[in-house]
Amino acid sequence: MSENEVDLDFFRRNFQQYQQPQQQQQKHIESNTSNIIITLGVQNNSHHGDGNSNSSNEDDEIIYGISSCQAFKWNFIMEVIFWFVCIASLGSLLLLCKWINWLKLYLTCVKISTTFKQADFLLIESNCSIHGMDGSFGRYTVVPICRDLEREFNVKFIKFRTVSFVYCEERDGFIPCRFNIGNNFNQLHEKIDQFVENQNLSKFHKLLNQIFGKNIIETPVKPIFSLLVDEVFHPFYIFQIVSVVIWCMIDYWIYALAIAFISTLSCLINLHSTRQSMVKLREMTGNQVIQLNRVKLSQDQAISQPNSIHKYHIDKRERVSSSELIPGDFVEIENGMNVPCDMILMSGQVIVNESIMTGESTPVKKMHIPNKSNHFHQHGEISNIFEGHTLYAGTNVIMIKHQVIGMVINTGFQTMKGKLIIPIIYSKPSNFQLYRDSFKYMIIMFFFGCAGVAGTFINLYNIHVPIPRIFLECFVLMTIVIPPALPIAIATTLSFAIYRLRFWNIFCIAPQRISLSGIVKKLVFDKTNTLTCDHLELHHVIQSNHLDTNSGELLENPNSPVGDIMHWAMSTCHELTLLQNGQLVGDPLDIKIFEATPFKFIEDHPTSGHSQVQSENEETSFEILKIFPFKSSLQRMSVIVKHQSGKIFCFTKGSGEMIKQLCDNSQSVPFDFYQTLYSNSHKGYRVIGVAFRELFIDDLEMIQTIDRNQVECDLKFIGLICLENKLKKETPQVIKKLLKCNLDVVIASGDNPFTVTSVARQIGLMTSEKIYLGELDLSRTNENWMNSLVWRNVDSEKDIITTEQLIEESHLYANLVEFALTGPVFNYILQHASDCTISINNQLELSFIKFILMNCKIYSRFSPQDKMKLVEILQNDLKYSCLMCGDGQNDIKALKLAHVGVSLSSDQEASLAAPFTSLKPSIECVLSVLREGRCALWSSFQVFKYMSLYCLIQFYTVVILFQKNTKMSDFQYLFVDLFIALPTLLLMTRTKSTNQLKRKKPPTTLFSKQVLLSWFSQIFLSFLTILLVWIEIHSGKFNWITLLDHPSEDVTQNYLSYESTIMFFMSTLCTINCCISFSISKPYKKSLWSCNIMYICCLVAIYLYTCYVILIPAQVWKSIFLLVNMPMFYKIRILIYGMIHLIISYGIEYILVADSFLKILKKLNLVNILKVVKSFGLENNVTINGWIKYLNSREKPYRQYRKLFKRE
Repeated sequence: MSENEVDLDFFRRNFQQYQQPQQQQQKHIESNTSNIIITLGVQNNSHHGDGNSNSSNEDDEIIYGISSCQAFKWNFIMEVIFWFVCIASLGSLLLLCKWINWLKLYLTCVKISTTFKQADFLLIESNCSIHGMDGSFGRYTVVPICRDLEREFNVKFIKFRTVSFVYCEERDGFIPCRFNIGNNFNQLHEKIDQFVENQNLSKFHKLLNQIFGKNIIETPVKPIFSLLVDEVFHPFYIFQIVSVVIWCMIDYWIYALAIAFISTLSCLINLHSTRQSMVKLREMTGNQVIQLNRVKLSQDQAISQPNSIHKYHIDKRERVSSSELIPGDFVEIENGMNVPCDMILMSGQVIVNESIMTGESTPVKKMHIPNKSNHFHQHGEISNIFEGHTLYAGTNVIMIKHQVIGMVINTGFQTMKGKLIIPIIYSKPSNFQLYRDSFKYMIIMFFFGCAGVAGTFINLYNIHVPIPRIFLECFVLMTIVIPPALPIAIATTLSFAIYRLRFWNIFCIAPQRISLSGIVKKLVFDKTNTLTCDHLELHHVIQSNHLDTNSGELLENPNSPVGDIMHWAMSTCHELTLLQNGQLVGDPLDIKIFEATPFKFIEDHPTSGHSQVQSENEETSFEILKIFPFKSSLQRMSVIVKHQSGKIFCFTKGSGEMIKQLCDNSQSVPFDFYQTLYSNSHKGYRVIGVAFRELFIDDLEMIQTIDRNQVECDLKFIGLICLENKLKKETPQVIKKLLKCNLDVVIASGDNPFTVTSVARQIGLMTSEKIYLGELDLSRTNENWMNSLVWRNVDSEKDIITTEQLIEESHLYANLVEFALTGPVFNYILQHASDCTISINNQLELSFIKFILMNCKIYSRFSPQDKMKLVEILQNDLKYSCLMCGDGQNDIKALKLAHVGVSLSSDQEASLAAPFTSLKPSIECVLSVLREGRCALWSSFQVFKYMSLYCLIQFYTVVILFQKNTKMSDFQYLFVDLFIALPTLLLMTRTKSTNQLKRKKPPTTLFSKQVLLSWFSQIFLSFLTILLVWIEIHSGKFNWITLLDHPSEDVTQNYLSYESTIMFFMSTLCTINCCISFSISKPYKKSLWSCNIMYICCLVAIYLYTCYVILIPAQVWKSIFLLVNMPMFYKIRILIYGMIHLIISYGIEYILVADSFLKILKKLNLVNILKVVKSFGLENNVTINGWIKYLNSREKPYRQYRKLFKRE
């Protein structure tokens, strides 16, 4: 076999056998012999998810969520024809290809319908639209097929959204290229052996470099020129450019230049904002390129570390840039290193800071991989079994122990850090209602425009204006309807919100989530380090022979045998380590328990090489031989230690329930175990169970290969450790404020259900005195699922509700009790009761899980995966807008999945764990996020209403004036657009949010009754005012007015007229009045006087100057604005009309935000109207009843439920 064949075979064995989690199907792109349209989609087996939902694996959905793939081959003749047509069309075809990214592919390539083998390009269609920072957009992506540069291997591959797919000729498809490290430690060791043997395959390394690229995580930062081209050729700006050209053609030079100035300003602001965001994101997310030692290993002798299990030593060191690393390389880890990629530790021990990944600042200890094990792990556990041995890119090495060698397993965007960044680079278009509704509003305004254009066309035609001129004027009318400064206004609103959040030490990496925080209804809080303090206090220890007394202070009887064993367990069962300065680091729980013992910790004892614990009097010592780290899914950790006498013990600690399961059923477990566990948990203590067993192992080397399931069984119970995790002082006040604002608050924690219940009661979360905890009877799981699930009162062991009772009498329990769920019960219901439906009072049908979740505020023993599922169901099934708040340690998936994720961090930088990061680890930040979200949302509504109304007022004015073939002059347009609309728009959004969160919530859509009523009322009022003034000047009661009874065909000759002057004054006053009316701050923003004086000064200056132009303009302004002279009494009359309009306009807006009016408006809906109609003798009308039922079914489930029980 040739060297090339050896390299290629090795590549296929290790990089094309891509392992997938069990919950997903194998992902690949294959051809279908008939049409090549086959695909892979991310499959989710969750009972409550679908392909289009916001998946927990968002990066997988972005990359692998493919609905079709088509192959194309480049054609030279078609390419030549394409460029000829581009030149002939003056670039119009190129512009079209820029807007439709797949069009050029169809025009220059031939579609292949047989095989991928001859293809040059792929057209990949995704399940969802993407807006990529690299310029990609929409659902379709054109991907060129690459080949190895030297053509030695004949390997073809593509790069699709950071992932390499390699062509597999046997399957005629592209397979994701990842480093296959296996499913268990046996397979991992085999991979290590293979890579050590094949370190010298130089051509193979070149191939990997081509496929994987450089080990760099860099978010794209487009050149300024490229960004400028993207902005200029956006359809909005193309429309503006065409408009300016047409305005110039009909001699509107000044107005055209003004609009060109506004559009250019908008373009430059967007360009600067986009560029700054890209640069800032790259600075925050990029991995630092460093110099490090890439090593070559030999299998002659062991690495210089006691008890090493890997028989390699460093044969050669090579100083290289971290950007050159590829999967399979071996790297020497150094102190203080910023880890450049994901690596598996082959030897040594490392203390790392993972705050950039999780937001959690507690240092984490990483151990080298254990020796070969026969235990096989299922696919779903892959990430978990290697997690404690993996260094992740972006983390910082605090300290190393011994010589540390790591093997590179992921580089670039395939690292854990890279996966967190992929959804940022390839973001899905916001589904926020405001953005969808804005387009609907544009359609409404378009119809306004069409109606005006039709009327104008008829009027101008009747007065014999040339047809070409009529078409030009009609086009100008349509351009007035499109607000030119709208992009500036929306961008400014979010920019001010981000700035204000930074004032509160809250960083935001997803600006669109700010507006989403304004409509949050459900808040999910983690408990530990979120609601409670990050430090624990050991309160007391209960030993097994003291359980009946329910007391026993720590060290009260230190000489008793049982006391000794408890001390041994507390001093050895942990994952602590010492820094070089002597500081003990690790889990705060472990530290508190260890510090309460009369033992000291010795790292790497000079004699044994193992960590040791030694009593202060040096009479007792233990060597820690092996650690089985804590796993949330197992709810426990264990250590194997060697006593100075030579005896070997296994000590295990974890949740009380889990320790009970692992103990034998002998006398070691006291009869009152559950009673004691319950009573202490009910007091709010965090209760940890402790157990042990003696191991009879002669060969200590066997310990390195032993599996935890072999030792974590038949344990003997020692006792319970009760720790107090006090509430943060601000927690009760914050929760009280949230509940007062009618927000739903729940707790999702990994802690004991009674402990979580106690915390919930302390913070005033529970509204019902009766709380029923779901319990599983495992002995009856083979029966009907309802028989296996019961609900027990947490305060009364004998008070039990069966699931059958709950279903049959749901209307009784729904309004009287609260439920509490544990992770196992939650998953059991999802698995067995997904089809169960409850009918409440024959008015509302809900699934069983929905019914429980609507009445549940306590979620205990919830793993990170359970939290993610919970958020997904709340959002997708119950239609809640959710906020998730946690410390980022165990809830990253839930934080990223939630509509609004807030991570609490004590570091001085933002993390990638969530869209929002608070540098102050307090849930007070949630109030700030909600306040700013509501403020930004309300400001967006105000801005949009004002922008659309100002355009419509101007449009209506011009339509009326066109009856006399006249309109506003260039400087009149300029004055309104540049000196009134633009500055007020920019300053309107500067108003700060209120200091207190209000109970009243802002509308969630532009089509809410409140917004629609405001918008149409202001349109009607403004149009009516302008129309009445127009009718008045044509009534003939003012003899001094000379009307345009015979207007000139040239519109410019008609500018200087009473009609245009009076309409200009009136429309300008209406525009300013609407701006003032839409500036009402109540109830989500502070008053203008307290925080936006600049805006008030701007309004005053504009109003005074407008009055000056109306009343006593200088001759120069008359000439510029083309104004005619009018009697003073009529000028005052116009101002009076303006004041009347202002009073009515402001009154309308003031009434619309009044609580009493909103209550009436809330009841004014189609369902209630139909009910009133029914009362007139139509109770049995099938049509009306059908409509009522249909409209009720369209409402969100949680709102239907609340209405039924009058909880809102």
